[in-house]
Amino acid sequence: MKRYRKVLVVCIVLTGGLWGQLRTGVPTGILEGRLAAIAGSKLEVVLEGGETLFCSVDGRTYIDRERLRLYVKDLKAGDLLELVTERQG
Repeated sequence: MKRYRKVLVVCIVLTGGLWGQLRTGVPTGILEGRLAAIAGSKLEVVLEGGETLFCSVDGRTYIDRERLRLYVKDLKAGDLLELVTERQG
């Protein structure tokens, strides 16, 4: 079985509404974690420190693995992610 490197995801961290109530002090920048779940256009990521982060993705979200473009449908729970994030309330 081939071992893949991290998946790079450039996404928006959700801070408003219900998602924002789940997490305060949302970190931004370059973060690493594992994909826990995908719910529609939202990724649930468990960061290295055990914190849970929710990211919004859409057709403009950039995702790649080993310089090959991926889409949300190509991700699966347990994938190691490197996130480049910013906030949107």
